[in-house]
Amino acid sequence: MSGSKYKVKYDAFLPPKKIAANETFSLAVNDTGDLFAWGSNENERLGFSIEEGKYIENPKKRTFFTDNYYKVHEVSCGAAHIAVVVLKKDESADEAGYVFTWGLPFFGRLGHVDFDDGGSKQIKI
Repeated sequence: MSGSKYKVKYDAFLPPKKIAANETFSLAVNDTGDLFAWGSNENERLGFSIEEGKYIENPKKRTFFTDNYYKVHEVSCGAAHIAVVVLKKDESADEAGYVFTWGLPFFGRLGHVDFDDGGSKQIKI
Protein backbone atom coordinates (compact mmCIF):
# COMPACT_ATOMS: atom_id res chain seq x y z
CA MET A 1 0.00 0.00 0.00
CA SER A 2 2.97 2.30 0.14
CA GLY A 3 2.45 5.26 -2.13
CA SER A 4 -1.29 4.63 -2.51
CA LYS A 5 -3.64 7.59 -2.48
CA TYR A 6 -6.93 7.51 -0.62
CA LYS A 7 -9.73 10.02 -0.67
CA VAL A 8 -11.33 10.60 2.73
CA LYS A 9 -14.14 12.88 3.81
CA TYR A 10 -12.47 15.43 6.01
CA ASP A 11 -15.02 18.21 6.28
CA ALA A 12 -15.78 17.10 9.86
CA PHE A 13 -12.46 18.35 11.16
CA LEU A 14 -11.82 21.37 8.96
CA PRO A 15 -9.65 23.23 9.42
CA PRO A 16 -7.09 20.66 10.58
CA LYS A 17 -4.74 22.07 13.19
CA LYS A 18 -2.54 18.98 13.71
CA ILE A 19 -2.14 15.72 11.79
CA ALA A 20 -0.29 12.53 12.75
CA ALA A 21 -0.10 9.37 10.65
CA ASN A 22 1.67 6.09 10.15
CA GLU A 23 1.35 3.25 7.64
CA THR A 24 -2.06 2.05 8.85
CA PHE A 25 -3.97 4.93 10.44
CA SER A 26 -4.23 8.70 10.62
CA LEU A 27 -5.26 11.26 13.23
CA ALA A 28 -6.29 14.89 12.99
CA VAL A 29 -7.09 17.61 15.50
CA ASN A 30 -9.31 20.54 14.54
CA ASP A 31 -9.07 24.09 15.82
CA THR A 32 -11.53 23.41 18.67
CA GLY A 33 -9.41 20.52 20.01
CA ASP A 34 -11.49 17.59 18.78
CA LEU A 35 -9.61 14.41 17.79
CA PHE A 36 -10.54 12.42 14.68
CA ALA A 37 -9.14 9.02 13.72
CA TRP A 38 -9.41 6.72 10.73
CA GLY A 39 -7.71 3.68 9.24
CA SER A 40 -6.85 0.41 10.97
CA ASN A 41 -8.63 -0.12 14.27
CA GLU A 42 -6.96 -3.51 14.79
CA ASN A 43 -6.58 -4.24 18.51
CA GLU A 44 -8.71 -1.12 19.09
CA ARG A 45 -5.64 1.01 18.44
CA LEU A 46 -7.77 3.99 17.41
CA GLY A 47 -9.65 3.76 20.69
CA PHE A 48 -12.91 2.61 19.12
CA SER A 49 -14.48 -0.68 20.15
CA ILE A 50 -13.99 -3.59 17.81
CA GLU A 51 -17.78 -3.58 17.27
CA GLU A 52 -17.30 -0.22 15.53
CA GLY A 53 -15.12 -2.00 13.00
CA LYS A 54 -11.57 -3.14 12.34
CA TYR A 55 -11.22 -0.43 9.73
CA ILE A 56 -12.62 3.09 10.02
CA GLU A 57 -12.96 4.40 6.47
CA ASN A 58 -13.57 8.09 7.15
CA PRO A 59 -12.51 10.36 10.02
CA LYS A 60 -14.46 9.58 13.17
CA LYS A 61 -14.48 11.76 16.27
CA ARG A 62 -13.08 10.33 19.52
CA THR A 63 -15.86 11.58 21.79
CA PHE A 64 -14.08 10.51 24.99
CA PHE A 65 -12.19 13.80 25.13
CA THR A 66 -15.05 16.21 24.44
CA ASP A 67 -17.35 14.19 26.72
CA ASN A 68 -14.84 14.79 29.52
CA TYR A 69 -14.28 18.49 28.69
CA TYR A 70 -10.80 18.13 27.21
CA LYS A 71 -9.41 19.73 24.09
CA VAL A 72 -6.57 17.95 22.34
CA HIS A 73 -3.47 20.11 22.13
CA GLU A 74 -0.91 17.70 20.60
CA VAL A 75 -1.15 14.29 18.92
CA SER A 76 1.45 11.68 18.05
CA CYS A 77 1.40 8.04 17.00
CA GLY A 78 3.63 5.03 16.65
CA ALA A 79 3.03 1.84 14.72
CA ALA A 80 0.27 0.61 17.06
CA HIS A 81 -0.24 3.27 19.71
CA ILE A 82 -1.33 6.89 20.13
CA ALA A 83 -0.46 9.65 22.59
CA VAL A 84 -2.25 12.97 23.00
CA VAL A 85 -1.71 15.98 25.23
CA VAL A 86 -4.98 17.52 26.37
CA LEU A 87 -6.03 20.64 28.26
CA LYS A 88 -9.31 21.25 30.08
CA LYS A 89 -11.88 22.97 27.83
CA ASP A 90 -13.20 25.15 30.65
CA GLU A 91 -11.28 28.40 30.26
CA SER A 92 -11.65 29.17 33.97
CA ALA A 93 -9.94 25.90 34.95
CA ASP A 94 -6.21 25.84 35.41
CA GLU A 95 -4.37 24.84 32.24
CA ALA A 96 -2.85 21.65 33.65
CA GLY A 97 -2.08 19.23 30.86
CA TYR A 98 -2.67 15.51 30.78
CA VAL A 99 -1.30 12.80 28.54
CA PHE A 100 -3.55 10.02 27.32
CA THR A 101 -2.09 6.93 25.67
CA TRP A 102 -3.72 3.85 24.19
CA GLY A 103 -2.99 1.02 21.81
CA LEU A 104 -0.61 -1.94 22.10
CA PRO A 105 1.34 -1.58 25.37
CA PHE A 106 4.41 -3.68 24.56
CA PHE A 107 7.80 -2.60 25.96
CA GLY A 108 6.27 0.16 28.11
CA ARG A 109 5.53 2.35 25.09
CA LEU A 110 2.33 3.65 26.69
CA GLY A 111 4.09 4.96 29.77
CA HIS A 112 2.15 2.81 32.21
CA VAL A 113 2.04 -0.82 33.21
CA ASP A 114 -0.96 -2.23 31.40
CA PHE A 115 -1.24 -5.38 29.39
CA ASP A 116 -4.62 -4.71 27.80
CA ASP A 117 -4.65 -4.17 24.05
CA GLY A 118 -6.89 -1.10 24.12
CA GLY A 119 -8.47 1.64 26.14
CA SER A 120 -7.37 5.10 27.19
CA LYS A 121 -5.17 5.73 30.20
CA GLN A 122 -4.57 9.10 31.80
CA ILE A 123 -1.16 10.15 33.00
CA LYS A 124 -0.91 13.59 34.60
CA ILE A 125 2.05 15.66 33.45
